Amino acid sequence: MWLTAALNVNWRKFLYRRLRHMGDIPNFPFEKDFFGLRYKGNLNNNIDASVFFYGAFEKPLLYFMSDIAESIREKHPNTKITFVDVGANTGQHSLYMSQFAESVVAFEPFPLVSQKFKKQISLNKITNIQLYECGLSDKDESLTFYAPTGSNQGTGSFDKNTATKGNKGTSKLKLYNGDDFVKREQTKQISLIKIDVEGFEKRVLTGLKATLAENRPLIICEVSYGEQYSFISSIDVLENLPDDYDLFRFNTRNADGSKAKRRGSAAKRSGSYEILALKGWRESGQDDVIAVPREKLDIIMKNKKA
Repeated sequence: MWLTAALNVNWRKFLYRRLRHMGDIPNFPFEKDFFGLRYKGNLNNNIDASVFFYGAFEKPLLYFMSDIAESIREKHPNTKITFVDVGANTGQHSLYMSQFAESVVAFEPFPLVSQKFKKQISLNKITNIQLYECGLSDKDESLTFYAPTGSNQGTGSFDKNTATKGNKGTSKLKLYNGDDFVKREQTKQISLIKIDVEGFEKRVLTGLKATLAENRPLIICEVSYGEQYSFISSIDVLENLPDDYDLFRFNTRNADGSKAKRRGSAAKRSGSYEILALKGWRESGQDDVIAVPREKLDIIMKNKKA
């Protein structure tokens, strides 16, 4: 047990970073308030550590998604919002959005993290999350899953190239064609989709082509630049979307493309964000790309400033 009860949060963060730097990841289970929900985690998991220290992982993204849901509801008061979470991991984004959407449909094929997600759902007695323990693709198939070996359990992927980054091949896990799955499960009124599948995003988006054309949702897709199953350019992204979509990104980088660390650190605490038009394309790294139907551009104009 990591005994730090007498330390304030800044000292805890300092100690945590020092231990990680020395390769000693703390085994520290905790329970914390998470936007009115109970969240059980452990500091040996990167996502949980962010919840412990900052209140959430990717807080600006969470606030952006809830702002979108509220803007949709303001414009269309009778809309029942469905949020789809592809690559849900331990469920933090879905748990949060369960308070802003009538329905949450989540996909997570990796048993190690999906079991944790199920425990969070049960702990909070949440009834509007439907978790499917499978992945989405452009066809029904079973592929080897490359699981993370470190503390960041959010880096698992069906892309075998992630083995060069430390992931380890495990058993084959099931994926389904997205359009067929959505039709079979009769998922309706999809307003917002989050895709975080560590380099497998193009296959996911291609498999949802009919669903996107019918629902025209706003899409937040983490793009892994330079990976074989991802996109090669912004044009490539647009060619795999229905007509009349525009692309945006979060303002998280400096002019030279490097991460704006000071601004990012402040955003971790505050959840503030700024949305910019996507211009250019990087050769490596990751970014959240936001795809917005042109008839819904007014929805994202209400954005916080970082």
